[in-house]
Amino acid sequence: MALPALATVAELSAYMQREAPADAAPLALRLASGKVRDFINRPDLPALVDDTTATDGIKAVVLAIAARVVGNPSDIRQDTMGSESLTYATETIGVQLTRTEEKDLRRYRVRFRTLEAGPGETL
Repeated sequence: MALPALATVAELSAYMQREAPADAAPLALRLASGKVRDFINRPDLPALVDDTTATDGIKAVVLAIAARVVGNPSDIRQDTMGSESLTYATETIGVQLTRTEEKDLRRYRVRFRTLEAGPGETL
C-alpha cells in the first residue's frame, strides 16, 4: 500500500506559481514522496507520515521533484522552437534527487543502525 504524499496538489500549484495538472500532480507527488522516503530510510520518523507532518525542508524537496516531473513529463533533454533553445539539466529527467536535495535530506537519515538478534537468532 502506497503511503500518502508528503505535500498536496495545492502546495505544488503554489510552488510552481501555476495550476498543477490535475491528472499528473497526485502521481508526481506520490513518486517524489517515495523517492524522499527511500533516501531517508526512516520509517520511524513522524515527518514522513503525510502532508500534515512533513517538515518544510522535506516538503521543499518533494515539491521540487514533483514540479520537475510535471514540468518535463516526457523527460526531454533539449527542446528547440525556431531560434529559441531550452536545455534541461540531467537532474530534471525522471524522478531524481539532485545533489543539493540529497545534502538537504541527509540530516534526516540514520547513519547506521544497530541490529539485535532475538532469542535463538543469529545475525
